[in-house]
Amino acid sequence: MTLEVYIERWVKSGHASHPWSVWEHGAQVHASHGVGTYDDPDEAERDAVVFCRTMLKREPDEISRL
Repeated sequence: MTLEVYIERWVKSGHASHPWSVWEHGAQVHASHGVGTYDDPDEAERDAVVFCRTMLKREPDEISRL
């Protein structure tokens, strides 16, 4: 049962944002898209890990920055 976190990097008009998403068994469980933006990829990763711990009661098995 693999729990994966992806930190993306989107650039629009010269500004980068870093939304995150959580996937389990190849299916998206949750994402920050539309909920908030992150200028800092470290902050996005922290919030994604907090989501996994709080809502799924697990640590992510893998964290990838795209």
